[in-house]
Amino acid sequence: MKPYIFGIGTGKTGSHSLRAALQSFGINTYHCGYETYHKNTDIHKQVISNFKNKSNPMGGVSGIEAILDWPVFKMFKEIDSSVPNAKFILTYRNPEECALSWCRMVAEQHDRNKAWISKKNRSYKQYADMVRDHNDSVLEHFFGRPEKLLILDIKDSDETKWKLLEKFLDREAPVKKPYPNHFNHKDWQT
Repeated sequence: MKPYIFGIGTGKTGSHSLRAALQSFGINTYHCGYETYHKNTDIHKQVISNFKNKSNPMGGVSGIEAILDWPVFKMFKEIDSSVPNAKFILTYRNPEECALSWCRMVAEQHDRNKAWISKKNRSYKQYADMVRDHNDSVLEHFFGRPEKLLILDIKDSDETKWKLLEKFLDREAPVKKPYPNHFNHKDWQT
């Protein structure tokens, strides 16, 4: 069985870009946020159900080799203990930058997403703290197991990101091109 890949960076750390990068390797990748809003909600509903039932996150999910975004990043410990050969990619971005990007996204999408936007999840400080706590938890959990976790810093050069992915996935990128930069909120006003 080939290993499943799980993107466990929090929101606003480059998970959309990672989705595009993994797809360029020929890996069938599902981004829970993007796909849910634009394509197939059934897979996301199954992942959410698995999360709530504390069952194998891949249960009932077929044809997908990589899953990214919420709730996957919240499930990384359960996934590590229940999915044989799972590999994890922590997309990293400075927590302060994540929080600002999150605030921009929440402000822009407020009318569309009132059901899940609360004071708690639109707070700059709380989001930055959540990102820090998550990263700390991931690094502590995978300490001493570099074969299981790749940390992909969005500030690294395109060449470095491709090389790290190639080594971690044990396959060559089909085309050396600029690393994807998707879903950029820098021009969104808060």
